[in-house]
Amino acid sequence: MNKPKFFLWAGMAAAPAFLFQSDPLFRWIQVFLFISASIISGKKFRLLPNLLMSAGIIFANLITPNGKVLLSISGLSVTQGALINGISRAGLLIGMIYLSRFSVRKNLQIPGRTGSLLSLVFFYFDRIIEGERVTRGNFIEKIDEKLMAVQNISVENLSLETDSAKVSPGTKLIVPTLVFILSWTLFVIPFVV
Repeated sequence: MNKPKFFLWAGMAAAPAFLFQSDPLFRWIQVFLFISASIISGKKFRLLPNLLMSAGIIFANLITPNGKVLLSISGLSVTQGALINGISRAGLLIGMIYLSRFSVRKNLQIPGRTGSLLSLVFFYFDRIIEGERVTRGNFIEKIDEKLMAVQNISVENLSLETDSAKVSPGTKLIVPTLVFILSWTLFVIPFVV
């Protein structure tokens, strides 16, 4: 089995342990595991977008009170249940993003016509999100430049693309294996303790 498929299978095998995690603390430990694995495998991590996304999800959950009132701010009651649900849902979204970023490699080749289309989608998506950040002042112009640059990439070179990270061959197999094992270990621990 080639390495990109090994990453994909390891990520798919770890996903149920993450999706069905009932303990918010262990879910967030899994999130940090996926972020770490993503960074080790050469993907970029930006803190601010993740913090903003988490804050938005948590705030959206606080609108619907649930459980014991912890405090009240300007008429908004912050309840324990809503806060825990928001924290857990924020972890779910961020964890799935980083698990997919870790699992899907640029040079992943999936057989068949549908597989070729998916490989192309992953390739273009990765090209769009990498590189210079888009800022407020140049938002439309930078997005246009990114889309034009991606449009000019030769599809014939897709199979020649490799990940930009310079990771040793042993690490490329150990990291997905550890992600799988640690995800399931973190899933089981709340039931055992």
